[in-house]
Amino acid sequence: MVVQLLHEVVGTAVAVLLYSFLCLTASSIMIWLVWTHHERDSYVALLSYSTLLGTVASIIQQFHTFIWWRDVKTEQYEYTAEHLGNPEIAVAGPSVGLDLVLFYIQYYTYNVEAMLTLFWAVALTHTVFKLVDLTTFRHIRHRTNQVTKAVGVILPAILMCLLRLGAVQKSHAAFLVLANFNIMISLTIGSILLIAILTKYIYTRHRLVSWNTRYLFSRPQEAGGEIINVLDRGDGRQSIYDRWLVLRFSIGFVVLAVFQLITILSEIAQMSNHTKEKLGEAANLSVAKAKNDFLLFMPGVSTSLLVFIVFGTTRTFRKTMYKTFIPKRFQKHSANAKPAAAAIPGENIREDEECAQELQAAPNQGPSDMASKNVSEATTLGTEMSDHRPPPLAIPKNTWAR
Repeated sequence: MVVQLLHEVVGTAVAVLLYSFLCLTASSIMIWLVWTHHERDSYVALLSYSTLLGTVASIIQQFHTFIWWRDVKTEQYEYTAEHLGNPEIAVAGPSVGLDLVLFYIQYYTYNVEAMLTLFWAVALTHTVFKLVDLTTFRHIRHRTNQVTKAVGVILPAILMCLLRLGAVQKSHAAFLVLANFNIMISLTIGSILLIAILTKYIYTRHRLVSWNTRYLFSRPQEAGGEIINVLDRGDGRQSIYDRWLVLRFSIGFVVLAVFQLITILSEIAQMSNHTKEKLGEAANLSVAKAKNDFLLFMPGVSTSLLVFIVFGTTRTFRKTMYKTFIPKRFQKHSANAKPAAAAIPGENIREDEECAQELQAAPNQGPSDMASKNVSEATTLGTEMSDHRPPPLAIPKNTWAR
């Protein structure tokens, strides 16, 4: 088998492939982490699955282009010449055959990621602003989360199938609206909700005197028919989220939004480029064109690395990776450390309840009372924002968090 790619471009193509495999490794580690911590159906897990699928499709397309570059470019040129004016070319480019299938797989993952971030923003807003009694509607909210996650995965697949219909491709407006419907809706509504969340977050933090307080990070676990939501569940497992969830989510949302916005702008640019005048008399087989084709693979696979950097660096995940990947002889051991004093089960819970009763009983709050109230409010905010699932209904007596 002879590689058709120009020798001058091999270095660039190999570098992009190595970077893609790095992103693939990041997605694989994220999936391993969420499965290890029994969070396989969380938003972080679903984003990891989506980025993994998109990265795998991109790597396959890169190998296909790397090996059969000249044939691929010639076939793409002939296809574009025969389908000038087809709106699909504006979205998928000159992709045809296997490349077209791989493109739609990647485009599907972009839409899934957009909808998942939107539904996650809705869930965070729901908990941050306490729109309803979360204790009363905890089971309904848990089921709603499951439904929205299913919609975020299934709806983009339906839209991808609709884009292949001949009736849709006959209308430029209908095709482009349908192709970008999920992304535009997610960007618009998600941005509004993110601004609201950040406003609440900044306002609450501005009123705080200190962040030295206990945070309960929730993760639903069925036990005896009740939903348990605590940081330390008593079996050594902890929540995959931390007190910086809002900032982590904001960074992830903004970067994904920029990437999706660039995708839409590139579609508009391709509509003006795919004309008979700019198509030329033959396929463009230049070195510059080949390098550009491979460099364009990098933004799509970078979402895998983004999810790992933003959500895979929490203390819980870092601790798990440290214990797994660092040889035991190189790990820091605290053998000389004094054993921690045994905690009394339920002590922290009773302490919080007494504090809450004192705050409720105080008719006139002084400066110290206001500080305590602010800390209590921030604790509640950290609790509810740290997970998109129902807040704790009851905490078992043998579980507590510090």
